[in-house]
Amino acid sequence: LINSDLWAGTGETRVRFNAEGDTAFFIGTSEGTAHIFSVPLSGGDVRQVTSGRRSLLNFGTLRDGFVYCATSPEHPIDLYRCDFDGSNERPLTNVHADALAQLEVAPVRELWIDRPGGTRLQGWMMLPPDFDESRKWPLVLQIHGGPHVAYGESFFHEFQVLASRGYIVLYTNPRGSQGYGQEFADAILNDWGGVDYDDLMAFVDHVETFPYVDRDRMAVAGGSYGGYMTAWIVGHTNRFKSAVAMRAVTNLYSAWGSGDFTHLLWSWEFEGMPQERTELYLERSPVTYVRNVETPLLLTHAEDDYRVDIEQAAELYMALKVLGKTVTMVRFPSGGHDVSRSGKPSLRVDRLQHIADWIDKYTKSE
Repeated sequence: LINSDLWAGTGETRVRFNAEGDTAFFIGTSEGTAHIFSVPLSGGDVRQVTSGRRSLLNFGTLRDGFVYCATSPEHPIDLYRCDFDGSNERPLTNVHADALAQLEVAPVRELWIDRPGGTRLQGWMMLPPDFDESRKWPLVLQIHGGPHVAYGESFFHEFQVLASRGYIVLYTNPRGSQGYGQEFADAILNDWGGVDYDDLMAFVDHVETFPYVDRDRMAVAGGSYGGYMTAWIVGHTNRFKSAVAMRAVTNLYSAWGSGDFTHLLWSWEFEGMPQERTELYLERSPVTYVRNVETPLLLTHAEDDYRVDIEQAAELYMALKVLGKTVTMVRFPSGGHDVSRSGKPSLRVDRLQHIADWIDKYTKSE
């Protein structure tokens, strides 16, 4: 599904069926969108049912159609209903009307760039509400987790907060992301920090050519695998003025055995256990490159994160601290791996304040 901080978990991805039991329906991801698709059980073509610049999070079948939650970059989640062929769509709720009437939602522009070998990459820029092309604006590169999920056409509150503070927010789908085919997703197997890093830097190179992007005031941030990539980036380039690594994987070797299913994911991604592929695990661990880090780094992590244990942040924090680097670690008492999505409201507000203040402190000043 398409990433958002308005919901937790993986959404409703179970296959559904019509009343006759001859057609299966499922949510599929395609180029930054997520929609209902159908396929006859007797065989035949897969057909997209719903459409539009948006993302569906979950759905259910009715006697004569579907009911589903959907979101777009400028609109949070609401309920909708349509017929089985996608026609006669109508909204069932408008729960955010009062809030949206009092807010200025940041606009979003879609971007595509070409990479060697015929690969095309998709991304988006969220612009400050008072955006003026005649000015230069600081930029924050945001990196999604997964690694095999995707950013796209969904509302992202964290990005809106940063845009409201006067940042352009760049978010992209480097190789490894979903929605562009299996070969695209598999490109990072045994290569975390390889082609994905190259793709992210290519996007930054691209937007730096825009006259309104201030290349001297850029930050990078991400969570989970995005936190891994943030920590990897600051160990391999000093082009960013600040960085925020959230719930980050920093040592692939130790993380293999300390998460709830990391031993399965790592063994797939790196084709073996760390004891079998020690050199690769250590070579692709951000903590290996701490002596290269010059970027001020904020680490955030929840005490009860069972996906990526908090020791991952502590390892990187201690290594940087001993070396006299600029680093701060914020530990949340609860919220788990989804503190940004389903944590207590007070913690979610506190988290956003820490992130925005850190980026402001080291990036925003001219």
